[in-house]
Amino acid sequence: MYIYTMVYRSLNSFTGSLSINRVSKRKGIISKSESQPNYAYSDQTFDDVNTMLVKYFTFRSLQYTVSQVYETDPSLMKQEFNWLVDFANENKPSAGDPFIEALYDAGKPELANRIMTNRDGLMRQWIHEITSTGGLDAGIAMTKHNMDLSIKQLDKSLNLTIEPSRSIDEA
Repeated sequence: MYIYTMVYRSLNSFTGSLSINRVSKRKGIISKSESQPNYAYSDQTFDDVNTMLVKYFTFRSLQYTVSQVYETDPSLMKQEFNWLVDFANENKPSAGDPFIEALYDAGKPELANRIMTNRDGLMRQWIHEITSTGGLDAGIAMTKHNMDLSIKQLDKSLNLTIEPSRSIDEA
């Protein structure tokens, strides 16, 4: 509780802006920029979100394609299906484009093209669903997740700090 309060107070008294600097492939450091506070989101770009969406839809497309290949593979031992599953286990489908490039390098352009076609279709379907509500569903879902986490954390902190009540007679 003390650490949480200390972090909360320091964040509330901070007037600069925060930025994340890439240190290595997996680590990020949040640093202070004391130059000026940044209260608006107008200077934010979402290139990283676009990259994550491509990676995510590549992974989802692979799942969809694997089920298609299973249904259409006429071989008794489902050789193409098994090859694709093994390939996906050896490579990283969530890497996005490098996974598709690896399929081309492995001599499987038809699978690479199928995954890209499915990825495009899934992305278009997702965009249609998001734009049909103006993003409202996504915003409501995000708000609900934030509220659920806040409630859970509040409940946790209350359970840690509340001492068992004693009656007046015991005091």
